[in-house]
Amino acid sequence: MRGSLMVGSLAVLLASVPGAAQVPLVPGALSIAGGLELPQGEGGTLFNQGLTAQLGYRLGIPLTPFAVRAEAGVSRFASNTGVTIAGRALTASGQTQILSAGGSAEMTVLPLIVFRGYVVVGASYTRATGDFRIGTASVSPVEETGMGYSAGIGAEFRLPFLPAAGIEARYRYTPNALGGLAGLRSIPITARVTF
Repeated sequence: MRGSLMVGSLAVLLASVPGAAQVPLVPGALSIAGGLELPQGEGGTLFNQGLTAQLGYRLGIPLTPFAVRAEAGVSRFASNTGVTIAGRALTASGQTQILSAGGSAEMTVLPLIVFRGYVVVGASYTRATGDFRIGTASVSPVEETGMGYSAGIGAEFRLPFLPAAGIEARYRYTPNALGGLAGLRSIPITARVTF
């Protein structure tokens, strides 16, 4: 009798594992993230390493490895240096801030019971503000908007009765963030908590 009960329980458990592994998390999860943002190329010369914070709301698509996420974020970079872009001297002073709002899509590629690995792509409307000098002009506030994009990878751990914790790294492009002369390429690396 005990053996039959044990075998039956094991069969139910094993049958439920693949279904649970396909759904990355429960639908309707709120996530908070924060970390470093590393500017690349010309932006890496103009800006110091920045800080970033993000807020997201994730909806899983049941019985599939896909999910969508609405997200908003802010990034800040300090600078007191210059760079030459397309033959024009650009100098940034003080803080440059980037606000973004948009969405992303996730696909789980490594579905395990307490861990998942995923890829993510996203698009967002951005607003970059900062104090810049182009050529010999005086320093003046510049505000630029546009549609940016990002792509990256993430890993997430989930234990019963605790929020999921993970890390995510993306390549991000923010249009016109370098004083309106060029876009900023950066790599935000964030620690994430999902409730």
